[in-house]
Amino acid sequence: MKNLIEKALRKVHETVQQFDQEAVEIVKAGEGFGEVKNDIEIRADRTIGTTVLEFFRKDKTPQTVEIEGLKKFTQKNAKILRVVDPLDGSLNFLRRRGTHGLPFCTAIAEFKGVKPYFRDYVAAGLIDLRNGDLWLAEKGNGCTLNGKPCRVSTLRTIDARQGPIIIADFYYPDTRRLLAKILSDFKGYLRNPGSSGYEMALVACGVADVYISSQQKNDSFAAGYSLVKEAGGVAVDFEGKDIADRLYEFEGQTPIIMAATQKLAEEILERVQKSQKKIGKEERDEN
Repeated sequence: MKNLIEKALRKVHETVQQFDQEAVEIVKAGEGFGEVKNDIEIRADRTIGTTVLEFFRKDKTPQTVEIEGLKKFTQKNAKILRVVDPLDGSLNFLRRRGTHGLPFCTAIAEFKGVKPYFRDYVAAGLIDLRNGDLWLAEKGNGCTLNGKPCRVSTLRTIDARQGPIIIADFYYPDTRRLLAKILSDFKGYLRNPGSSGYEMALVACGVADVYISSQQKNDSFAAGYSLVKEAGGVAVDFEGKDIADRLYEFEGQTPIIMAATQKLAEEILERVQKSQKKIGKEERDEN
């Protein structure tokens, strides 16, 4: 299945190279970028999604395919679920202005069964649509970047001397408030390139050490989770529960801490929980 995902992603890359930036139009059907149900839809997003769907329809395995911006495709007696975020980093795609710009990607994941838990992933992939960098993962067989094995970093604690790189979701105000508390004493490198799948892929290959989001959209998270797990990383929610035990819902959102090591995840988790208590107290005092 990993080979099929790779072929689909390479097909997408070819398609995107044909886009004329001036021809990309915004269909103002929603409230803004990043929303689960009211996202601004981009013509490029639908074009990419259709390309992937047509590719998977040729596969003989009974399947359900969920793609952001398109109607769910379901076959009788479906045995697998394929989920696709056609254009993760839509605003980056629109704003590239003749440069490679900030990252915009396509993410694909496959699960065993049509109502799976996160632990039921089979394979996943993500391609950087700017340059063709390709991450692939297959359950039990690890994660690769451009055909070479990749692993998470070995960082075990937030220590400025080791130069930790923490990537966090800045979209939601509540998340930004929480981050300010979590990292109030943090001296290091905080990032948000604007494509969550790409950001998680950076953790998988050891470029970044931590990814934090209080409301991660599951469409791209499916692939990011698979990549990080197969690269040896850790993924828990804000209660410390393993993401593996969470039911996967395409339109759902998940609070996550993805970290290179268990120790690092535990440190971030402790900070999150302490910060949530402080914010709760502040809100009670305000009222």
